[in-house]
Amino acid sequence: MSTIDKIYTEHTSTEEKKYKAFCEDIIGDMLMGKYDADGKLRHLVPRVEDIISTFYSLSQQFKKKWKYDSSILRVYRGLNLAGKSNTEIIHAQIPFSTSIDEENAFNWSGGDCCILSIEFSSEIDFVCIDNPNEGREVVLPEGILLVERRDTSKKPTVLYCKFKQTKG
Repeated sequence: MSTIDKIYTEHTSTEEKKYKAFCEDIIGDMLMGKYDADGKLRHLVPRVEDIISTFYSLSQQFKKKWKYDSSILRVYRGLNLAGKSNTEIIHAQIPFSTSIDEENAFNWSGGDCCILSIEFSSEIDFVCIDNPNEGREVVLPEGILLVERRDTSKKPTVLYCKFKQTKG
């Protein structure tokens, strides 16, 4: 079993009420659509701010509980950059969901533009959830994605990124 699969199993097996409520809120897309057309973060209502705060709290709690070995993990996200696939840095201004399974990321992209192949350290804040609509997900914190290389031979294009947490 891979490290990410082991961590996913640990997170999703918890019966803690705060975790279960967080999963329902994320699955309900409480953090989606919070950006305007220019990519700027819109005003967040207190409910969304509470979900973000819960994310960071749960992540810290899980790290203490399971004491992960330091390792590099990989997740995926489908993305439509609308003609901006040559970008070098992608800013995530709030926590965002990714998939453990590349095929799900392809489905998110709708076959357009890009799949982000995201490498991150197990030492950052993150929470795994089981989304019945979209599969095995990992919610990553606010941060930046540094695009290291592109594979345009695949459709959609795959952008290989390293993730750096900027808050938390």
